[in-house]
Amino acid sequence: MKIKDGFLIRKVASQYVVMPCNNDINFNGMISLNESGAFLFNLLKENITKDDLLQAMLNEYDVSKEVALNDIEKFIKVLQDNNLLDL
Repeated sequence: MKIKDGFLIRKVASQYVVMPCNNDINFNGMISLNESGAFLFNLLKENITKDDLLQAMLNEYDVSKEVALNDIEKFIKVLQDNNLLDL
């Protein structure tokens, strides 16, 4: 899975913001992310599996496998609900 082309992430103050950068994208608005959300978003710029995301989270953050997997699944759902993800 990977983030669809045409979206970019920028840091504004202490928040990360995802927005479209292509007029062909049917998405109005922006999505605010925390640091771990931005970490996952940046990993998803390239085609990656859920297992790879999990391993990267476990390597980067002091978190249990269960918590990391739950956070990843919630994040993927938000991306899918907003049509930002190619599966």
